[in-house]
Amino acid sequence: MKKCIFLLFTLVLVNCKQTKYKNPHVMLSTSYGEAEIELFPENAPQTVAAFLSYVDSGFYKNSSFYRLLSNENVPPENNTGL
Repeated sequence: MKKCIFLLFTLVLVNCKQTKYKNPHVMLSTSYGEAEIELFPENAPQTVAAFLSYVDSGFYKNSSFYRLLSNENVPPENNTGL
C-alpha cells in the first residue's frame, strides 16, 4: 500500500511541472487583474533583450503606466461625422 501511495505521489509530482514556452512570457499585474505577454525575440531580438533586462533589473516594479492619446486619436465631441 505504501508503495502504491509513493508511486502515485511521484507520478503527480512529475506531471506538475511548469509549461515550457518557445518564447519568453512576462506577467503584467495590475489592480484589474493579470495579463500574460508573449515576447517574440525572432522578430525583434534587441527590443526583447532590452525589455527583459529592464524587467530583470526591477525597473518596472511598483511603477505606473498611462494611456496617452495624441490629438488624432481623441474622438471628436460631435459624433455626427460633420
